[in-house]
Amino acid sequence: MSLFYAEDEAMRAFHDSYHPGMVEFLGAAIRVFAEQGSGFAPSAGAEASA
Repeated sequence: MSLFYAEDEAMRAFHDSYHPGMVEFLGAAIRVFAEQGSGFAPSAGAEASA
């Protein structure tokens, strides 16, 4: 996803319109989240509510 933000000029312009460097920030944030390994496992939410 972060590569799409960085490589697509329209997406880069959209995100950078909020703040210069937003694309780089989002890329780093997505990378940190992915490295944590928590992911979006559907069963994790089901166990927490049971």
